[in-house]
Parts: sequence; structure tokens; C-alpha cells
Amino acid sequence: MARTQPAWAASLSFLFLVPRGSAAATVEINLLYVHGVKSCQNERQNAQSSFTDLEQAVNADLPGRIASYQAAHPGTTVVTHSARANLYTATPSGYHPSDSPDPINMDDWEVGDPGCTTSQQGDPCTTAYEWRYRLAREINRLYPAPAANIVLIGHSSGARVALEVAANAGPGGVGSTDWGVQNRIAGVVTIQGMVDALGSSKYNVVGFTSFETACKDGDAIAGFGSSCAPGNGWCEYAGRVDGFGAGDWVAKNKRALMLTSWASCSPAAWTGWSDGSLPYDAQGSPWSVGLDMTPAPGQTYRPSHGQKYGSFCHSAIDHSSDANHAAALAAAKTRILDWLFTAAPRVAATGSNSTSSPVAYNHFSSTFTMGSTCPSGEVDDTVTQGTKGPGIDVVGVCKHPGFFDGDDHAIALAEFTVTNGTTCNGTYKWKQAHDSNNSHDATFWWKTRSERSGGPALVGTLTTLPTTTTTSTTTTTTTSTTSTTTTTTTSTTTTAPPTSTTTTTTAPPTTTTLPPTTTTTTTTTTTTEPSTTTTAPPTTTTEPPTTTTEPPTTTVTSTTTSTTTSTTSTSTSTTAPVSTTTTTTLPPTTTSSTISTTTTTIPPCPDADGDGVCDAADNCPADPNPDQADADGDGSGDACDPCTGGAAVAKPKLTIAGLSTPPGDDRLKLRGEMTLPFPFSPALDPATSGVRILITDASAATVLDAVIPGGAYDYATQTGWKSNASGTRWSYRNGLGGIEGIVKASFKTSSTPGLVQFNATGRNGGYAVAPAGVPVRVTLAFDSAAGQCGEAPFAGPPPSPSCALGASALTCR
Repeated sequence: MARTQPAWAASLSFLFLVPRGSAAATVEINLLYVHGVKSCQNERQNAQSSFTDLEQAVNADLPGRIASYQAAHPGTTVVTHSARANLYTATPSGYHPSDSPDPINMDDWEVGDPGCTTSQQGDPCTTAYEWRYRLAREINRLYPAPAANIVLIGHSSGARVALEVAANAGPGGVGSTDWGVQNRIAGVVTIQGMVDALGSSKYNVVGFTSFETACKDGDAIAGFGSSCAPGNGWCEYAGRVDGFGAGDWVAKNKRALMLTSWASCSPAAWTGWSDGSLPYDAQGSPWSVGLDMTPAPGQTYRPSHGQKYGSFCHSAIDHSSDANHAAALAAAKTRILDWLFTAAPRVAATGSNSTSSPVAYNHFSSTFTMGSTCPSGEVDDTVTQGTKGPGIDVVGVCKHPGFFDGDDHAIALAEFTVTNGTTCNGTYKWKQAHDSNNSHDATFWWKTRSERSGGPALVGTLTTLPTTTTTSTTTTTTTSTTSTTTTTTTSTTTTAPPTSTTTTTTAPPTTTTLPPTTTTTTTTTTTTEPSTTTTAPPTTTTEPPTTTTEPPTTTVTSTTTSTTTSTTSTSTSTTAPVSTTTTTTLPPTTTSSTISTTTTTIPPCPDADGDGVCDAADNCPADPNPDQADADGDGSGDACDPCTGGAAVAKPKLTIAGLSTPPGDDRLKLRGEMTLPFPFSPALDPATSGVRILITDASAATVLDAVIPGGAYDYATQTGWKSNASGTRWSYRNGLGGIEGIVKASFKTSSTPGLVQFNATGRNGGYAVAPAGVPVRVTLAFDSAAGQCGEAPFAGPPPSPSCALGASALTCR
């Protein structure tokens, strides 16, 4: 299938071979990354670059994931493509206010602008309509029909519009506008998505005015990563339009992965928990997988939905300058790939219950029932872990009314007793085990999960095509001073009986009128081995007026791919002549073309990161590093080592308690000292640059990874950093529940050059350590690249620092 992509698109394809003649099926996954709001003109011109790092991180791990999946599913070939959209430079609808004709300024288009007849955001000639229209056009341009299995990956506003287009959302809500791509979308991933309407009374914007007023005044831009004020139309779109309906529709009818986050971010647009730009509970809709609690007005708590993938501020995922950028990429990448290749559950049922009367100390509430049967085509989720077991989430708020009695608080997970059923159902009850002096009422929320009967992984339930031989991949890249065009061609020779398929889609009535135009495209593809010729008939589509011209281009490239397994060695070399003619109009440019040929060799062993080194011998099994560089010789490669060439921690002591109970009530204390290169370069200032505390077990699995951002202490949230005038002491406090449970940390230098003493405290965490995981390793890093970090391996034997694991506690000293 040949695809000609616009100037801002980036594309990469992975194709793995199955032996000739085997019964096989091909699954094609098409990933499309969608950026968030951009306010400065230069940012809009290059908005597609926002997700370059995430796309590269995902693509780097795809070969290993695909190889593992294919090994577990003989006869299946997985092909993936990826591209990045730019909605600001995409084909416009043709509607615009008379005083704002430039399409790149679509965020300025308010309700009531001159030259338009509008009554709400979502009508043609408004920002909401234009975002939706242009994403639909980008999908058709980057992955033209009949390409299916499209997965949209959106951040911030890009997340909301991805849900809306997938749900055919328009001025009348879900199903009111047919964007023409719904049946080709397999699922949506949102990363810190602007899902709910930010103007809702649920959320408290910092200051004395409303979100929309503050936004239009240019104030409420904290954390969106721009130095320019957002457009007034975008402020209305963000503040007035509720994306929960679209999110719930996708979660129920497609598949949705909603990744959420909150952290101590400065500045922040909101009171309470947020990522600086978005409230924590505005980032996921009620039917998304995942359940948590968040502080709410009135000194109480309410539920938040989605899966918390880390403690990151809003721009960490798409701004390389953010101190937590790498950690955010790694966390998001892992969740996305797990969703694609391991398990993509949905919510089977959800509900809420309350106690009928206050519950006394060490007494139980009534037993409540969750769910009954699984949705059609679904089975009980036994793969993914909820808050209280495989496929089960339960949270709650314990109510402490009255000024002197204290504030409401989230219930510790250890106080819930859950029985998991086998048909997306279960029961739970609550034991009030924390207040011996009073009885308390409580309210609870729960979700049960299901997975598709065809298999838990998303890839296992996507549309497949029967095939016997997969041939070549050709990549051509064209660049100019103003644009980049990437074309990826994947040819597949298929043997299948004639098939006739008719699909009829009925959509709710729509009142949307699109500007008329006619475009005719003819594509001819000839593939050799075995001899097969396929000619696609002319296709007529309706689009906004466009006149484009580009000279015909013919590309012939051969790619050789070698695949080796423990039992079979297959080498296929194929020449696939491809002729593509595209008619386009572009401004005068200077253009150069590059044709690349890639040979990929899969080692005869598990290789998760696809770097050609077997996992058993790889010193960075999750990060590609074919050179296996290890500058400090600690057994962890430079590509994944959180502290290369750092100091040895002296007088280390680590205590983790509460291990005999379920995660959620663990306590941690850490202290030690280390001598860093002196004079400090850069200057040591964790209050500005932050600090990372990492604990891994003997298998390199993460026990704790707390990335504490810099930022001055906020007395409203009781969270942030304080330091002394001489810059020798720093203390961090977190009154919002902690980052991975870390609520306190302090650091100080002494008269000894380079000596830094530290301690940290964590509570209500989940720091599980199994007997086989001992000893653990502690890493504390201010700036790893500058050598401002230290490690305590606790390798023993005594009297060297070592660990002892008891029934309920781990002690390392």
C-alpha cells in the first residue's frame, strides 16, 4: 500500500517476515501522533515536532515487542506505521471569520465572530470545529482508505480532539457529525488529555476569576509550554466543551488508554492536584480504565479516572527541556506498548455505594456487589492489576465532618476486602481501621474490567488479512527549506480467495455542511514475487478547494531483511518497483532526496529493545544500545544508567516497612551522604532543578522512582522547596500525598568540599520487595550528566552495606 504524506508528516514502518508457505495473517497498526495547543506562530508551524521524541521512543522498542508477539502467535505478521500530524498547517475547512482569514490562527475563532453564523463552539467557523475537521483530513491524508487499525495518540487538546473525531462528536454531542473515519479507528491513547471542560464549576482556577476569562486575558497558560497567550477561540473550546461523552464512547465502543498525571508544578493554573495546566480529574473520562482519588472543594475527596503514569507536569511529555522529559517518555512508551501487545482492557461496569450508617473502629461496612456479567464479546480481565486485584478497582473517601473532627481523607486500600468474580463481577467491604475514637460514614467508587474474548492485547483483536509472503519496505525522504515529506511504501504479496465485503454505516442526522471540491487520484502498484499486479480504481472525494502540482516521481528501491530464529533461518530479498504520481502545488523550494535501504537482523533469542543483543546479556535490555557501553563498569549500560560515574553513598541506611500488607500503606526512610565533584558544576540547587530517588531490586525491577521537580514552596498546597540564604540547605515537603509516596526530603552540604548529606521519608506507598529481589540498589541523582549523583548497591556481605528482609520490613545498612 503506497501512501503519500504531507510535508509535516513523519513515517516509520516495521515489517517482520514469516516463512513462505505457512498459514499466515498480517496485522497492520497505524499510529498517528496528535499535538496539543500551540500559541506562538513558530510553534504552530512546527507543531508536528512535539511528539518526535515519543514516536522515536516507541519505534525503538517496536521491533522487540513485535518479535515477541509473533513468537507467541505463530503465523501472524505485524506491520506498523507511524506519523505525526500538524493541525495548524493541515487542510482547512474553508470556514473562517472575516477578520481572521489565516488558517494558522484557528485558535482565535470565537463564537459570534464577524462573517460567521455561530451559536456554540463546534459550529463551523469556530476553533472546536476546525480542530475536528483538520484531524479528520489528516487521517485521510496520512492513512487513506482502506487503511484501518488507526490508533490516535494525543496530548492535551490533541487528546480531546482525537476522542471527538473517533466518537463523531459535533455541536449536538456524540454522533452528531460524521467525520468519515470512525470505522477505521481502532483506539485512542490520551496523554494528560484535556478531556473535561475546564470551565466546569468542579475546578478552581488560581485567582479570582473564571478559567475562560483568565485564559482570554492571557493568564491561564501555566504549563502549556508556550510563552504566548492562547487564542480566545481555544479558551472557549477548552472551557465550554465537555469531552467526557466522547471519551466514554471510545472507551465502550473502541479501546481507550487515558494516561493521567499530577505533580507539584510551578506555576500552576489550578488549586488542588493538577499537572500545572490541567486538573488531575479533568484528564480521564468516567469509563476509562483506572480509578484514583483527588482532593475536592469542601475539604473532601472525589474520584479521578484514567491511569496515573507518573508524577509529571503538563509539558514534560513533549518538551525536551523539561527535567522529567526522559522519565515521562519512558513511562508513556511502556504503557502504550503494553496496551498494544499485552492487554487493552475496558471498563465492564462501574458504580458507587455509601454506608448506611457510620462504621465504628474495626467494624465492617455492608458487603457491596460489583458488576454481574461481562459485555458481549468480552471476558473477565485476569491480566491487568487494578487497585484491589486483577481487573478490580475500588477507592473511597472516609468522611470526617465538623471543623474540629478533621478533614475527609482517601481510604487506605488495605482497609478494603475484595472478592473477585469470574464474570467481570465481585464484592467488597470496608473495615474502618484507622480511627479508634470515632465512627465514620464513607462513599466508595468501583470498576470491573474486561478484555476481548479474542485475546487481551489490542493487536490480537484488530483486522487481519490472510497472506503467505511479506516482501519489501521502501522509505523515501524528501526535505526542503520549509517542509519535509516522508513516503513509506510497504508491498505485501497475498494469496487469498476472492472476497466481497459490503459495509453499511448509519450515523445520526448531521447538520454539518462541508465546502465542496473534487479530487481524483489514481494509483498503480506492481509487485514482483510472485507476479501480482494490483490497480486501484480512481477515487472521488469531497474536500475543500485545493490546487496542487508536483512533478511525477518514480522510486525503485530494494530492501533485504534477514530474520533468524533458534530453529529457522529465512532470508528474503525482493525488488519492488513502485511508481507513484501525485499532483500537488508547493511554493518554490530546493529539494534533495534520499533513498535508504535497511537490513534488520533479529538475534535467535529474546531481544526486547531490538538492538541485536540478547536480553540475557544486554546491560540495558529495555533501551537500545548495540555498543553496550558501560563507562563506570557497574553492569548497567550508559543508555539506561541513572548514574554514570557517580559517587559511592557512604553511611547508607534504607528501611521499608509495611511489606506484609497490600501495597498502599508502605513506609520508607532513607539517609546517607556522598562526596560529589567539587566545585559543583553546575551549581547544586535541587530547589530549582529537582532530584530523582530511584530504588531497584536485584533483577533491576523498579521499587521506587520518585522524580521530585524543582519549585518554590506553595503555602496553599503545602508543597515545594525551601532553602537557606547561603544555598547550603534544601528541604522539600509535599502536602498533596507525596510523589510516589515521598513526602519529605532534605539535603545539605558541609564544610567538607563536595560532601552532601541527605534523607527522605515516604508513606502510603507501594514499595514491594520479594526475597529474590534482595539486595536493592539506591540511586540519588541531582544531575547525572554532570556526575552529581550517587549509588548505594547494598551488595554486602556485612560489614559492608547489605540488606535483610524480614516478614514485614526491609532493612539495608
